[in-house]
Amino acid sequence: MATLTEVMGEFIAQLRFEDLPDDIVERARLTLLDSIGCALGGSRQKSILILEDFILSSREGGGRISIFGSKNKTYLTDAILLNASMADALEFSDVNKLAGGHPGCMVVPAALNVAEDCGASGKDLLLAIVSGYEAHRLAIPLYPQAFRDGLHLVMFGGTFGSCAAAGKTLKLGPQEMSHALGICAVVPVAPFEPCRVGGYTKDLYTGWAAMTGTFSALLAKKGFTGTATLFEGELGLYRVLRAQKDPSTALEGLRSEWIIRKSCIKPHASCRFTHSSADAALAIAQEKEIFANEIERIKVTTDTIPYQLNRGPAPKDAIDARFSIPFVVATVLLKQRFIEIDDFDDSNIQDEAITNLAKKVEVHLDKDLDIMYHEPPAGKGFRTAIIEIRFKDGTRISKRVDYPKGDPNNPVSWEEAEDKFRIQAQRVLSTRQADRIIDLIHNVDELDHIDIIISLLKPA
Repeated sequence: MATLTEVMGEFIAQLRFEDLPDDIVERARLTLLDSIGCALGGSRQKSILILEDFILSSREGGGRISIFGSKNKTYLTDAILLNASMADALEFSDVNKLAGGHPGCMVVPAALNVAEDCGASGKDLLLAIVSGYEAHRLAIPLYPQAFRDGLHLVMFGGTFGSCAAAGKTLKLGPQEMSHALGICAVVPVAPFEPCRVGGYTKDLYTGWAAMTGTFSALLAKKGFTGTATLFEGELGLYRVLRAQKDPSTALEGLRSEWIIRKSCIKPHASCRFTHSSADAALAIAQEKEIFANEIERIKVTTDTIPYQLNRGPAPKDAIDARFSIPFVVATVLLKQRFIEIDDFDDSNIQDEAITNLAKKVEVHLDKDLDIMYHEPPAGKGFRTAIIEIRFKDGTRISKRVDYPKGDPNNPVSWEEAEDKFRIQAQRVLSTRQADRIIDLIHNVDELDHIDIIISLLKPA
């Protein structure tokens, strides 16, 4: 009987661009745009600048692979480490509802940089992106229980996704791809503690995973062998990490239900588990003018994972603030719009009006909502938050959100995705560069090579 690495290796190696449904090709284009934007937006974060300086100062030069948002170049795996780290540094990258984690910020840099190295075409790039998402199936047996146990699946799924994306671009055969996935036994295991407590550690999660996956694919191409029973074996990853689902669930829907369809594009620049609360707050703010001095209490009810990840009402830094439901809700109510990157500048984090309103926000857990959190058939795929505002005059207003904006059931449009891209890209690129990248990505499958896109990712 074939193992999971063998089945997935054969499927990914044999997948052709012609096999992809039109909506999957379109979704891959959208993911490409969104992930590049997230990388450009995150490229000037302090953690990323430190990482770039470390990488460049520890090498003697000679690298030829692009660092996004920079004029510098470095070696392949170093570039992927850096580019995938910056793509999640703002907590603005996509989230997958079936496998957890943030696939795009790891899969896209791995696919792009390997494509740059190999001289691959636009079709090759899109096929690699879809392949990387499909490899995230290997995280499904762990999701969402692993989240509740404190394991951040971004590194688990991202390692295999990046391995598949890189391996597909390298044109690995079925056996080589199986070995590549099996080499990922060195998969990094990441706890949620850095998200809860802070520090720059979290910004390294996606880069380390993408580098590990790419490294595994490169080794396999050289003839290095992997472990065939890495997942379902007696001492395999699923047993070690206490998977609650049968290993076979990783293959359910293979060749028919595409993982990339279940990814959510973020409109708010904060942890995805704050978005239902943010959307409910936004709905209230658009319906009624809110005056903070008239509010007595704000009650937010949600499920286990947002409750566990929630930070306090007075965050100490940007990373802390992006996970704080009170801070996010207060910001949305007062500014009456989506959360933006600059909302996490020190001046806003220390804003007295936001802090005072955030202190009135109480976050409550309703474990019954955990059942609704599961994807069908076990649940409905809800990401529920219920907000009730009680005013000092005794009146109340409440809103419930089950599908926050960006969910496949409440998707962003291309126009909204382009607006998000421009906001981030223009932190380092010119308006002309940003518009040109958008035009190229709309027709990326017509490009014989992707060098023209790579050339536009340098500062103006």
